[in-house]
Order: sequence, then structure tokens, then C-alpha cells
Amino acid sequence: MNSLKYIVFRIGNQDFGVPVSFVISIEKVIDLSDFPQMPKYVKGLTTIRDAVVPVLDMSQILFNRTLETNEDGIIILIDINGSQVGMMVNEAKEILDVPESEVKEIDGLFSQNASYLIGVVRANDTLINLLNPIEMLQNIDGIDEIIEQSRQTVN
Repeated sequence: MNSLKYIVFRIGNQDFGVPVSFVISIEKVIDLSDFPQMPKYVKGLTTIRDAVVPVLDMSQILFNRTLETNEDGIIILIDINGSQVGMMVNEAKEILDVPESEVKEIDGLFSQNASYLIGVVRANDTLINLLNPIEMLQNIDGIDEIIEQSRQTVN
């Protein structure tokens, strides 16, 4: 039976998973710099392993509300086709091994409005929404320009 590994993270009181294959590292939020004229979903820029990366507010992207964080916020650094992006979340919880047969596809209205959702899985009596980070980024207006601007930023 085929299975995939997901990093499970929390935003507010909901759990999400992103495939481990996209994750570079999980970092504590430190030294987040504002970047002028950025959309609400960009929390700022940070330097991780000598790379300047944009940090996205996952609560803003998924729920259209600002992530309530403190200094304990977490950045999940992902790589999408050679571009590094930080996803700011409340907490990273675990690595979950998910058999493909247990992933339930989302259909109807939800799938039309959220093409970046792979499906849902139940683990530890909790529903976990599984995200496709490639689809998610493709649905964010202006993300390519933001990634390019962060690459051009000099420390």
C-alpha cells in the first residue's frame, strides 16, 4: 500500500498537512522584516540559511484573516520548483504517514473554490486538510513577483 508523509501544522484551531517532499525546514520566527507595498498575505521577509525568503501568512491565504501569532510562531520553509517560500503557521505538530487509500477527495463546491486541497484525512480523531503547495501558490495573485523581489533584495 502506497503512503505519503505530511508535515501537519495548525492555523487557529484547524490542522493542515503539506507533503514532506516540499519542506526544506521548520524554523522559529526570528527577524521578520516588513517589505513595503506588499499584499496582506505577505508577513514580510526573513533570511534562512543565507537566502532571503518571503513569508506568507497562511491564515490570510486560507481564511482571509490575519494570523494571530506571538514570538512562538513557526515558519515552514518550502521549495516550489526552485523558489523558496516561508509559510507562517501557529505550530508544526507532527510528521504523519498517510496511506493513499485513507485520503478522501473533496468534491462539489469545496473543490471548485480550493483547487489546492488534495483531500482530507482523519488522524487522531481530527480532520486534516491536505494541501498541494504548487496549486496553492499558483492561486495567489502576484506571488511570482514577490518571490522575484525577495531574490533581488540585498541583506
